[in-house]
Parts: sequence; structure tokens; C-alpha cells
Amino acid sequence: MQNYVETYNDNIDGSVEKTMVKVLVTGASGFIGSRVVSKLLSVYISHNVSNNNYKILCLTRNKESLRARYEKYNGAVEIVEADVQDYSQLVKVMNGVNIAFYLIHSMEGSSKEWKKFSQRDRLAAQNFAKAATECSVDRIIYLGGLIHEEGTEGNNEAYYRTTCAAEKKLVIY
Repeated sequence: MQNYVETYNDNIDGSVEKTMVKVLVTGASGFIGSRVVSKLLSVYISHNVSNNNYKILCLTRNKESLRARYEKYNGAVEIVEADVQDYSQLVKVMNGVNIAFYLIHSMEGSSKEWKKFSQRDRLAAQNFAKAATECSVDRIIYLGGLIHEEGTEGNNEAYYRTTCAAEKKLVIY
């Protein structure tokens, strides 16, 4: 496995230089996303990595929602604003990213509007995968859910189908 904390490039002239490693975390304001960012920061601190070689990008639709949480890590954390429903915004954010965490699972809307929810979720995953491909992201890390497809009962059935559909969009990448 590649060590992304310290990545080096061999130049044609024989010199070696450290490469900037950019890690994008979507859902950074959520329960799991915030813990992923904390773990990435602990690696950053414990390895005494230079700000010039390692950057954690926290993607959010509203920068103010994360500013207070990460402002003390100004060198290591950059809060970037984008909406995963907008492909062009994702391309701008993902330019130069090596690793991208896809931790988005929209829970917006009522259960009566599962079709709209499903369409939004699939479009977000499709935009993310397409932008990651265009920007040559090395690795996508996706957090799915545990489901049992047969006999799935109740209001959650539509949610599980939507999660599977979004996952398939990312697997194609």
C-alpha cells in the first residue's frame, strides 16, 4: 500500500522531491466525517508533516458550518465550499486531490418524497465519480451501509435501494 503521508517523486535529473498530498473529505460536518478528519489530523500531527506537503480538504455547502471547528488547523485543513449536485463545483474542488472520502448520505426531505431523494443521491454519487475520474483522483473511499436486500421491510426499504444505487455509481469509477 502506498504511504500517502510521505509521497515522493523521482525527477528526470535524479533529484527527489516530496509531493503534495491532498485528501478530500465530504460529509466532514457529519458524525463519521468529523471523526475521519480528526484521525487524518492525528496522523498529520504525529508524523510532523509539513503544511506544504499535506492538506485535508473538508467539503461543505456552507463554509461557516466548519470554520470554528477547524480554524486552529489552518495549515493542514482547508474548508472548501461546493454542492455535490453541481458537477462543475466538484471538478474545481477535486483538482489535485489524491484521496477522496465519499461520506455523503442525504437524509433531507420526507419519506413521502423517496423518489426525489433517490434521484438527488444518485446524481451526487454520479457527479462525484465523474469529477474524480476527470481530476485523476487516485482513490475513493466510500462508506456504505449494511443491508439485507431480501425481506427489507418498512420505510427504510427505499433508503436501502437508494444507497445501493449510489454505491453502484461509485463502483463504476
